[in-house]
Amino acid sequence: MKSKLKKCDKCQTYTLKEKCDKCNLPATNAGYKFIKTKSSAPLQT
Repeated sequence: MKSKLKKCDKCQTYTLKEKCDKCNLPATNAGYKFIKTKSSAPLQT
């Protein structure tokens, strides 16, 4: 599942939502894609 990462121009924070969590202004497309994975297990080295 891919979600577009958005960036708030005012406070320079990134969010996956349509509006910024801090200032509640509409966020613009940051040009990045955030890919959710099903695996929640940490990587083992």
